[in-house]
Amino acid sequence: MSNKIYKLSVIAISLYVLPNIVFAFPANLGGVIDMLIDIGLAIIPFLGAVAFLIFIWGVGRFIRAAGNEKEIKDSKNLLIWGVIGLFILVTIWGIMSFLKSEFGFGGTVGIPQIQLKNITN
Repeated sequence: MSNKIYKLSVIAISLYVLPNIVFAFPANLGGVIDMLIDIGLAIIPFLGAVAFLIFIWGVGRFIRAAGNEKEIKDSKNLLIWGVIGLFILVTIWGIMSFLKSEFGFGGTVGIPQIQLKNITN
């Protein structure tokens, strides 16, 4: 089960990133670095949502475990990994924001957000 989820997440991230790489590949090194930073900043909200869902899942399992020591230990591990994942993502976002603003790769960076396309008829 875990292997299938891993493969599915790799495929989903690849499909999300691939068009950015294929259609917008720059000609110089500064453009390549800027593109990689933009891709990283686009992926961070998705990964943050996954880490937050893992944390919430751990909270739910912790509440449901009530007395079962093994379940409590497993749910605490989910809580810890969710917090660690969020911390790492915020740290990576800060480093990318620093690189982008201080070294002139396209200005400042705002708060990461998932952008939904407006579908109209």
